[in-house]
Amino acid sequence: TESTHFDHTVQPFADRLGISVEMYKGMYARDEIHEPELDEYFVHDRAVRESGHDTSYRLERRCANLATVDLNCLLYKYEVDLADALDEHFGGKFAWTGGRELTAAEWRMRAETRRQNMNKYLWNERKGLYFDYDVVLREQSVYESVTAFWALWAGCATPAQARRLVDVGCRKFEVRGGLVSGTEESRGRISLLRPNRQWDFPFGWPPHQIMAWYGMYNYGFVDVARRFAYRWLFTITQAFVDFNGVVPEKFDVVNMTHRFQVEYGNVGVDFKKVPREGFGWMNASYQVGLTYLTSHMRRALGMLTPPDVFFQKSNWKIDGTP
Repeated sequence: TESTHFDHTVQPFADRLGISVEMYKGMYARDEIHEPELDEYFVHDRAVRESGHDTSYRLERRCANLATVDLNCLLYKYEVDLADALDEHFGGKFAWTGGRELTAAEWRMRAETRRQNMNKYLWNERKGLYFDYDVVLREQSVYESVTAFWALWAGCATPAQARRLVDVGCRKFEVRGGLVSGTEESRGRISLLRPNRQWDFPFGWPPHQIMAWYGMYNYGFVDVARRFAYRWLFTITQAFVDFNGVVPEKFDVVNMTHRFQVEYGNVGVDFKKVPREGFGWMNASYQVGLTYLTSHMRRALGMLTPPDVFFQKSNWKIDGTP
């Protein structure tokens, strides 16, 4: 984290004491200042770093209190995968020497319990999305995040939930260059005292794209998966062609550009540091994305046909519906 990353957070506390931010940070680090509010902030900040979505206003100042959609989807998938592995390779049960026996049935029960709790606490039928749940406030977060699509990747949504989720999610998260991390409304207004966060609107990241494609395909929304993939691959290809082979870690998918100012910058875009090998998960998303495209879509991508132009000329559905 940059040395100035927390300055806007510390500033109000430093102002109360009439000292500089640098002086306050030094005294706080030496335990010469005790500020419970700031202590709590950093508890949540550590949870944000562990979440992988560092950082986002979805999680700021509350992450340690949230049962997030993404974490529960991952755990559900792990539980199902462990059950499948036990069934397929160990006859339904396994035990280390001297250890407790683990059974596929046990892991399936855990997965089913989690799915039921996700339906109870995370799914919102009226809004058609999964939301994080605040266990302290005992209510759903109102932040609309593309991680709702992870439920399709994990396979924990019912067919009816999937249809509703795709219908709502396409309209909220599908933009010109792919899938955006969250909605502008949920992110809120940005200012000098409330700077933009890199896992919020208008940014898009490879993991969100890949997991959404798989989820759509998994539930039979093949054309939606292909549409999402074409948008993202075009964004990558256009930047690569126009800017000397640049392959960044993320994009502004609303404006279809890698050139922007946000926390931590955008790894891989400095001309002196453009890696010839590309950027790991961006490379992976390109390779995976190609597997979803038809031969016609691949030819259009090679001709750098903009997504909406391609969809219009191909009579593709571009109104956000599956």
